[in-house]
Amino acid sequence: MQMLSWITNFLCPPTKGASYQQAESCFTKEELEAIQKEHCVHVLSQYIKTVDDQHFLEWAGLQHAAAALKQGLCNAVRRLSGEAATAITLDGIIIAKARCEKMDRATAEDFAYDIMDVEQQGSVRLDHLAAVVAGCITLATAAASSGSSSASADHSAAAAAIAQGMVSFSGEGASSLTRDGYAKLCKTSPALNASLLSLLCNIGKCSCPSQHTPDPTQAPHPAGTPTATTPAASAGQLLSPAGAAADAAAAAGLSTAAHGTQGSYQHLASKASSKAGLSSSAGKLAGPAAGSAAALAAAAAAAAAAVPQCPGRPQMPLLGWGLCSPAESLLQPAWVWLLAPGLPQPLRQDWRLLFNSAKHGMSYSTFLGRLGQASPTLLLLRDKGGAVFGGIAHAPWQKTGTFYGDYASSIFGLLPQARIYPASGINANLQWCGVGFSQLPNGVGFGGQVGHFGLFVDATLDTGMSRPCATYANPCLASSQVFQVDVVEAWLLQPPEEEGQEGGAGTASGSSSRGAGLSALDKAKADRQILQWAGVDKNYSSGVKDEPIED
Repeated sequence: MQMLSWITNFLCPPTKGASYQQAESCFTKEELEAIQKEHCVHVLSQYIKTVDDQHFLEWAGLQHAAAALKQGLCNAVRRLSGEAATAITLDGIIIAKARCEKMDRATAEDFAYDIMDVEQQGSVRLDHLAAVVAGCITLATAAASSGSSSASADHSAAAAAIAQGMVSFSGEGASSLTRDGYAKLCKTSPALNASLLSLLCNIGKCSCPSQHTPDPTQAPHPAGTPTATTPAASAGQLLSPAGAAADAAAAAGLSTAAHGTQGSYQHLASKASSKAGLSSSAGKLAGPAAGSAAALAAAAAAAAAAVPQCPGRPQMPLLGWGLCSPAESLLQPAWVWLLAPGLPQPLRQDWRLLFNSAKHGMSYSTFLGRLGQASPTLLLLRDKGGAVFGGIAHAPWQKTGTFYGDYASSIFGLLPQARIYPASGINANLQWCGVGFSQLPNGVGFGGQVGHFGLFVDATLDTGMSRPCATYANPCLASSQVFQVDVVEAWLLQPPEEEGQEGGAGTASGSSSRGAGLSALDKAKADRQILQWAGVDKNYSSGVKDEPIED
């Protein structure tokens, strides 16, 4: 009887509702056929029209996701499957995917909120929101997760701080995130919304039945360990994409916050291949015995080509730590997840550490020297009270006696509460950089007025201030309005320009960062030539160069 009912419904489908018809019109014929074919794989053997939660999550590649995400997504799609639906239907999946990827922003935000609002009460409790945020961060940083208990503890603390900042959009003293508060949040910080709307990107996109989805709670495959998802892998002929990319990155001295997307694999492959003196397409698939950087780079390139592309999945930037270890840095994966989606796409590709006071010393001249004309840059600070905060500057840090900058700049707090404060447009006091002044403040800062900055670090790198200001409509970001600095850190948010230019390989800094890869001693060649003609040809600084930005 069940089989007869399935055949009847298949041959004579009931009339579709208005929501389905609207969703269906958003897709091309090819896109609908791809979703329907994948759906048949999951339901054909059961002779039913619905998919249970387990098969649906496997189809979406979310079987290892956090419980808060899995429960919320299944409930949201089930509600779209019909008023009396007790299981997930193809119609519900198509409607949900259209709302995530094809319809207007307000519709997409409503669906994302429905994923979090499991009880349909119009508010999301702080603890549940923190669990959702933690799940999204874990998905985004899956390949970099160590699975250790200490990493999990730090992860939970960051998620709690981010959730606390999100709840503040619902009003002062709020203990839950309302729908109106979520709409305000999305305008300022799109990270959570982008992650929630990408949950269905595998459906209709990654149709390879042997595609393996890594468990985000586990560490990447160690070097030389084959996966068991294909006969070739079980025979030891293919490294997993995450493992190959991670190994190639380690061989090249690079790190990334996430290897879970095709873009990340390709980026790592090109970086590692460059370090190994190979092109991205060189070499064959590396076996378990391969241990050289060249073999790993070739494996990463091949693995990247084999990974189906999911355009909707947010991509984490590749992080270049230089000689610093990730544990020594203030920039943790959770902060990257929060900050990167609010930046233009070119600034979400490759971030390089330029300065860390624990490594380079508490020297203002070293700070400015290593930044040079770099832009845009991310400034991070931790004060002695444990607060973490900073700003994103879209103009270079250069000496000037007035405020300057770009309205794309922003400041933010991360701990104890994470929230981003973009420029309000009330005034143009966006950046400040003082060097060698006797009457004006020496140091770098954002917003406010001279002597009353929204965020400021003086030239000693020992003290700073953070006061409420109209420029960014921010509160005090530090432990106190006048604070003692513990660590200062600066990142370049795009790759140095000469890396993409002929002859630029191997240089550490680009024309946008530190004088087109030249030391200050390499400049003014015409002036030095005149001195040589005048007989002053002794150059005691010859051969003395700036310390390069480590790769």
